[in-house]
Amino acid sequence: MSIVLTDSLKKLLTETAFQLKGAGKRKFMAQTVVKLGFGGQRLAEQELGWNRYSIPKGIKELKSSITCVDNSQQELISNLFCFYQLKIKYGSIKVG
Repeated sequence: MSIVLTDSLKKLLTETAFQLKGAGKRKFMAQTVVKLGFGGQRLAEQELGWNRYSIPKGIKELKSSITCVDNSQQELISNLFCFYQLKIKYGSIKVG
């Protein structure tokens, strides 16, 4: 049995995924793919343009109930650490 997505369903899924970011987006994509069943990952990649590396990550997050840290959060932590080191080295820092 072949899964067919209608144009209106494709539009709904892609617009919803576009509005989400990070872990929320991965969770939505993973839940959708799981509901599509066998071949859902490939279908989502081909028909919806979803990243084939994000989908398995989302599925792992669903199964484990552990949310992976997004790159933007890692970047923020790195920037805060650098700021802290500069403050220690140079004392008070004026921003702006």
